[in-house]
Amino acid sequence: MSRAPDGLVTGSWKSSIRRDDILESLEETLDIMDSAALLADIRESLAELSTAKTTVLCKEEALRLISGQ
Repeated sequence: MSRAPDGLVTGSWKSSIRRDDILESLEETLDIMDSAALLADIRESLAELSTAKTTVLCKEEALRLISGQ
């Protein structure tokens, strides 16, 4: 892997990844990991998924539900 001067990470992949995008993603992950409340919500949601009381929605179904359609 090599670093191009314009901020791209290049290598044997078919596409390039911007280092800025990687940094932003890592920062967001660290923000979530730093929040006890968010982690508790995630753990609760994962536990609910393991029960029969939940329904998994596809993206389109979730968007329709959110928009009230």
